Amino acid sequence: MCGQSKEIVPLNTFNQDDGLASLNIRKIIQDQFGFIWLATQGGLSRFDGHNFTNYRPLSPDSRYSILNNDVADISFSKDSLSLFAVTPYGGISIIDLQTGLVRQQCPLASLPDGRPVTVTKCIADGDFLYISTDEGHFLKYDTRKQKIVRQVFFKTYGKLAYIISNYTFLNGRLSIFLSSGDVYNCSTDLKLLSKGHLNIQADAVQGVDVNKILPINDSICVLATNKGLRYYNVLSNEATKAPSFYKPLPLSFQNSNCRDIQLYGDNLWLICDNHLWRYTISKGEITAYNAARDPEMQSWISEAKGTLQTENSLYIISGKGLSTIANIDCPFTAYYKSSDGKVKIPLAYAMCSRSDSSIMIAATDGIYREYHDDLSKVYTGQNVNFIAPFMDDLQIASQSGKTFLLDQNFREISITKRFPELSGLAHDLIISSTNIGDSLYLFASDNANGIYCWYPQKKKLVIINSGSKSPSLKSNTLNTLYPASNGEQIIILCDNQLSVYHIKTGTITHPTLLNPITTLPLNIILDICESGGYFWAAVYGTGIVQIDRQFRIVKIYGLKEGLPTAEIYKIIPIDKRLFVSSNKGIILFDTDEKSMRLFTKKEGLQANEFEEYSGLHANGYIYFGGANGFTKITPALVQKNPFQPRFYILHAAIQTKDKTRQIDSGNLFLNKISIPDNWLQARLSFRGINYSNADRLTYAYRIKERDTNWIALGNQDFINLIGMGPGTYHLEARAANEDGYLSISRTLALTVQPRWFQTWWFYLAVALLIIGITYSLYAWRIRQLKRQQEALREMRQEIAGDLHDDIGSVLNAIKLFAHMAEHAQEKQPYFLNIKDSLKQASEGLRDMIWVLDDNNDSVDELLNRLQYLLLPVANASAVELLIIKNYTQPVKLGKKEKRNLLMITKEAVNNSLKYARCNKIIIEFHISGANITVLIQDNGQGYSSDNIIRGNGIKNIHYRAKQINYEVQINAVPGQGVAVLLKSHPSLL
Repeated sequence: MCGQSKEIVPLNTFNQDDGLASLNIRKIIQDQFGFIWLATQGGLSRFDGHNFTNYRPLSPDSRYSILNNDVADISFSKDSLSLFAVTPYGGISIIDLQTGLVRQQCPLASLPDGRPVTVTKCIADGDFLYISTDEGHFLKYDTRKQKIVRQVFFKTYGKLAYIISNYTFLNGRLSIFLSSGDVYNCSTDLKLLSKGHLNIQADAVQGVDVNKILPINDSICVLATNKGLRYYNVLSNEATKAPSFYKPLPLSFQNSNCRDIQLYGDNLWLICDNHLWRYTISKGEITAYNAARDPEMQSWISEAKGTLQTENSLYIISGKGLSTIANIDCPFTAYYKSSDGKVKIPLAYAMCSRSDSSIMIAATDGIYREYHDDLSKVYTGQNVNFIAPFMDDLQIASQSGKTFLLDQNFREISITKRFPELSGLAHDLIISSTNIGDSLYLFASDNANGIYCWYPQKKKLVIINSGSKSPSLKSNTLNTLYPASNGEQIIILCDNQLSVYHIKTGTITHPTLLNPITTLPLNIILDICESGGYFWAAVYGTGIVQIDRQFRIVKIYGLKEGLPTAEIYKIIPIDKRLFVSSNKGIILFDTDEKSMRLFTKKEGLQANEFEEYSGLHANGYIYFGGANGFTKITPALVQKNPFQPRFYILHAAIQTKDKTRQIDSGNLFLNKISIPDNWLQARLSFRGINYSNADRLTYAYRIKERDTNWIALGNQDFINLIGMGPGTYHLEARAANEDGYLSISRTLALTVQPRWFQTWWFYLAVALLIIGITYSLYAWRIRQLKRQQEALREMRQEIAGDLHDDIGSVLNAIKLFAHMAEHAQEKQPYFLNIKDSLKQASEGLRDMIWVLDDNNDSVDELLNRLQYLLLPVANASAVELLIIKNYTQPVKLGKKEKRNLLMITKEAVNNSLKYARCNKIIIEFHISGANITVLIQDNGQGYSSDNIIRGNGIKNIHYRAKQINYEVQINAVPGQGVAVLLKSHPSLL
């Protein structure tokens, strides 16, 4: 026997504002890559759960252009790699499913003889399409040749249009259902094999509409017709009985107007008599699905044309657009309006349950009752903030300045007339209550009056607040009274204080709960519960606080720990899961895994904003109230989404210095791209598919060559790459659903082309150039060292020659003077000559040592040496010696240059002292760049240049100047002195 039940589910809708091509949708199918395709009156749409890609004629991008706006039917190719979209008047557009681009256009507007046709439906078989028309023609169309290769014509007496109702291709044969009820079995060449009948009495006007054909095995199909569900054997071409597991269906939908039937796993979906039905095959159960929140949403179901289940989501098409049930086993039921739309809850403040399992809702404009999934208003009044069960099947309710009772028939009863001792709270606003059996009731005041303790048997009311003696409160700003599970404590929650009422002793203790971060008391403690041996408190602005049995804080779970919002209100435990209301939705906190998930209006809540005191656990359900009513939660159905999202890298757009280049458009298996050398930025776009919660997809990526960890992108479905050097990189990307289940990672090889100066041949050329320069420098240095060695060798030879000539001659003279002194009677003159010779030899040796010292290789040291040698001689001769430095930067001299300049200057000065009869000698060094000019000038008697006798001194000057590539000019004018001018030639050095 078939069980029947009802489900109230949330519908999320999509229309043209969301990107849908048109509201009037004719067909919905899903390809092997996970994308949903919609044939509409305004174009073809591809949908991924979040975004629509539309195909229309004259599209700005010709790759998305089809032949006509009105798409009559769509069908996949046999290999599931192509989509055929037929239009009534334009023809056939073939779309490549892997790239999403239009691959081929096949115009079809008339028969070969020129008669126009209006295409209604198509089925693909390889390269052939079987096409029906309004006029009754059935065509076999070759998409390669783009022509009709076979055709037949069906005509029903008295009716020329809408003759072919539907057809299917099964087991290598075509079964064509006519509106007359006749069924034609044909071969693939459209040769008639047999003729049958549906055994349905055709309507005189409309005939038999076979709206949908569902094959359930190799021979039997289920037909959704305007005369109910029928079973047909296409092999024997006759109506048949239902298989055993389908038997309940004909009984339930015998004469229904069935517009659609779809099979997905264990679920058979039907649209019959303007309702949506789910038949669970394994259980034999039929469930009716109705829209939640607002009865106006029911029209999306009552006008439905077709359905498509993908994973655990159901999509519904109609003339209103596209709608979806995100979770067919939705744990949330939203209540906002009554079934007739006349009653609606604007804002739910508080809730409680009655003994008949109905739910009472205190709201801004009165009190409402939910019973058997419908709403009714039972009390009218302003801002009823509190309602709770009371004794004798009564309810106690409270609003500003008034607390009252409701009887079983929801009539108001004065609380003071029924219980005179409660007059103290009759004009107060109660915010929370609890009781200990029938002996003690506690009521918390929202007006800072404290706690009312009522003893019914004693008919006594006691008030406990901060002003009472013992027991007393630390704060009168109360939020919640919570009875602990041990039956010995009632926890009193205030804004900034948690207090514990000990039932046995009648005392109140005040544990100190300090926020470990701020070291301040926890502030605004709104609710508390128990789970897993701990207390869990909802602290507004802080988060979920874990507290041990000794009322010590164990841990705070706030924003840093992943809590979606710290503005939380009610907290209700189910096993080791906590359901927490907030200003952003319902938070599910797993106390074992410490994981958190946020549920929002899109997943079935009545709204995302809830009230701080509106929460209830009753009848096996959880209830939370707030804006636009309340939501009922079935905890057992709150499960993780185990479906792995599909993921693709779709687009790569490269921005270059001259233009932006689209590398690829929609290739689902894009695995490599080449980036030109003049690129500025590359944008890679992703696409994740998660139909149950498309908005909660998150993305991450990494580049293997530089990233060890994944880089989270959140909801951003693209990345921008800049500044990557030339080379090949491997980018990995993936998606995750709302519960962290990961997709398959996709890898994209990025090859960044080098600039001309980054190519291997440029590096090779630079390397060869560096090697050449290095070798040239090395060879030049070797030559320089050889020249230096040659110069040193020459200088050593010169020094050796000088030593041989000068010192040797001096030593010979000393030897001669010594020999003569040995035989002469007057020895003193010879001894003086020997002394002078030794002095001369000593000076020569000092000059040689000075020349060889590297520390003296500068013009400054040369001038210092000249001053040291010549100044005493000049002073002894009563001649003024003036040395002038006409340069700013120190200049280095080679040893050969230094030695010869020293010898030339000494020679010139000695000549002036000996022959010029002067009283002043000037030595001037002038340096400009690499040019050195030396002037040795006296103010003596001079002589005529015509009378110059080139003795050894002048010859030595010219010889030494030539050795160092200096030019010598000797200017002598009688009576004006002599000037010796030396000029260097650096190019010759």
